[in-house]
Amino acid sequence: MSKIVDVKFIRLGYLIGGIYDLFLGLGVILIPDLLIFFFQITKPNNMIFVYTSGLFLLVVSYYLLYACFHDVKNYLFIGFGSSMVRFVFAIIIVLLWITEGIEFAYILIALTDSITGLMIIIPIILTKGLTREDLWINY
Repeated sequence: MSKIVDVKFIRLGYLIGGIYDLFLGLGVILIPDLLIFFFQITKPNNMIFVYTSGLFLLVVSYYLLYACFHDVKNYLFIGFGSSMVRFVFAIIIVLLWITEGIEFAYILIALTDSITGLMIIIPIILTKGLTREDLWINY
């Protein structure tokens, strides 16, 4: 795989992850009742945790999109960290589904998060032989 393709795949993963987080974060903040109705989940007693999660998604989205359009080589840690958080979230959701019986819609959200995490981290892993400078050469 050529160096230019590696950078394009990394950017594509960042773009997909950033757009996913942007729309999910905006949805959670602006239309939480509609999302709760659509996914048929129980509305939390305290919505501050919902809004905080939306804000977190917007921050992650900002950094992924910034890295996508500006400086991939210095922001590989953003993609790696974002993917790890997505995988840990999915594991926690599956454990809660098994032990606490939370709604199945959360499993679907964890699945889409995991797929997005794979789309971000696989190109990073495939470029393991390249240095940060190599990732920046072909612009």
